Amino acid sequence: MASSSRPPPSPISVRESEDQLGSRRAGVYEQIQATVLDPTTNLLLQPVSAATMTHFGAVPLEDLRDPFDRFILATALQLKAPLVTADRAIAATGAAEIVW
Repeated sequence: MASSSRPPPSPISVRESEDQLGSRRAGVYEQIQATVLDPTTNLLLQPVSAATMTHFGAVPLEDLRDPFDRFILATALQLKAPLVTADRAIAATGAAEIVW
């Protein structure tokens, strides 16, 4: 097996990369927040309720292990709403209509 001729990154370059990633994440958060708070987007915000949890528990854990994906799917099922997602794991459950 050939070894890489590139030296490992210095601690400074690793830290710079982490800072850049943090800045991008903050920008995405701000975009999402602006979209959610914009009244012209017609988003319906729903709390996690007992009904959501019923749907959460109905999706077999072996089909969808990620708890955040399970909440997304459970909310769509509760609201009888299609999901706009490219997430293959959610789509593979076949539990909700997927639009993408």
